[in-house]
Parts: sequence; C-alpha cells; structure tokens
Amino acid sequence: MREFCHKHGEGKKWYLSTANYAEELFTEAARKSAIDVLSNLSPKPPTGKRDPSSLEAVPKALLPLVHWVARRQQQDIHWGQVVPLEDAHALVDTLDWVVRLPCTCRADTIGDKNARFCFGIGVSALEEPWRQIMRDAIDPSLGVEKLTRDEAKAALADLDRRGAMHSVWTFKTPFIGGLCNCDRDCNALRAQMSWDFQVMFRAEYVARVDPDRCSGCRQCMQQCLFGAMTHSLARGKCDVNELACYGCGICRSACKREAISLAPRAEVPAAARLWGL
Repeated sequence: MREFCHKHGEGKKWYLSTANYAEELFTEAARKSAIDVLSNLSPKPPTGKRDPSSLEAVPKALLPLVHWVARRQQQDIHWGQVVPLEDAHALVDTLDWVVRLPCTCRADTIGDKNARFCFGIGVSALEEPWRQIMRDAIDPSLGVEKLTRDEAKAALADLDRRGAMHSVWTFKTPFIGGLCNCDRDCNALRAQMSWDFQVMFRAEYVARVDPDRCSGCRQCMQQCLFGAMTHSLARGKCDVNELACYGCGICRSACKREAISLAPRAEVPAAARLWGL
C-alpha cells in the first residue's frame, strides 16, 4: 500500500491527488472497465463474466495462487480504498462534478436496480464522456442524478448514519471515477470479507474508543461491517480490535456519546502496516 500511495499519491493520500482524475488517464481501458462494472444495470444480455463467488469451486490447494493472480488483476483494473466521511467530503470539495447512480452490486445481490448508493465523480473535462458511458451502460429507465457539492455531502452523511461505509474506486488504475457506499449487500464487501478476495485497501485510519465516554451500549458493534468492535462484560465498555478495523469510521455515527474517534493508521503500531486482508 505504501508503494501504491507513493506512486499515485504524490506523497499524500492518493485519492486526494487530482492527478488521478486527469483527462489523460481516461483511456479506452478505463472506459471498458467502467462499462464492465456497470453491466448489471444494462438492459443488454449478460456478459457471462464470472464473479468472485466462483472461487468457491476452486480446489483449496490452488486458492493462494488464484487469489494472488486475481488480486494483481483487480489492482490493475478496478481497485478501491475505504475512506471515512471527512475524506469523502474533502474529495467532493476537490472535484468539479458528482452524479448519483444506481448501484450495480445491489442490482446483482438483491435485485434492486434503483438503489442509489453509488456516485460518479470527476473533473469538468470528463463529465460529458462519463455521462455517455452511463447512457450506454445503464438502463434508460433508471437515470442518473446530478448533485451539487452540498447535496452530495448531505447524501454521504445520511448514508454514513445508515451504516454504509465509503470507498473510492479506480477504472484502470490509477484513474479514479467512483465513490461508493457499501453495506452488507455490496459485492465488494462480500468478496473481501466472505471470500478472502482482496478488492480494496483499508483506510488510512483506525478507530479508537474513549473508555471514559463509552457507555457500553454496543450500538457501534451493530454498525460495524467488519466485526472490529468488541465488548467487555467485566468492564462494561466497548473497544476496537485494531487488526480487524478498516478505519471507515461509520461506528462513530452510531455512538450517541461521541466516544469513538479515528487515529492515523501510522500511529497505531499493531495496524500500521496492515492494509489488506
């Protein structure tokens, strides 16, 4: 991850570097990647592309090799990283346009083709090319909504409260074109957590609980998508398993006492070098 961030982030968080949204990165390969991802929303016949669940049929002895090859391909074509709400807001403030579109994951997992959990993002020069891809790839009856910055930030905050974690995604790395909001109906989250198929990095942060503020209500445990929140009956307090935490921060919105904060991953020795599975 450090190599990836150094290569694509100019020494900063790579997803906040405007170079990764540049017009020259919007190549034919990036367009194809976007069309493939949006295919579940298309009225056209299925492409026959296999999803990560097909890994269940692979002999166990071959799984490590299959995972390594698949991870390398995923990182090259369509790769993500978890981001907390404040970084998602900073990203919206940095770019020129945001559109909200139906979620391809939920179209596949629960059959809802109009679930509005995904955002297309970018610089002004690419707004019309992106819209053309959406017009070609998405069923016309679904439509795409253009959002102002304030509307996008309010929508992200609402999704955060509802327990959807935020993540940025490439289409032919390092070109970034998507800001997704994942819950348990998300294919990417299922692939990462249930199938051990790495499709995204953890966030640049790790959650922390202030025991003096924590009431032990366990609401954070219900909100966490990664099973990282724990509870001690002896102390009557919640805590964070740093090795399980992805740093998304949605546990904070469930805590009425504001007992949870985010610390930079580099400052948490146990998790400082932990970016993947």
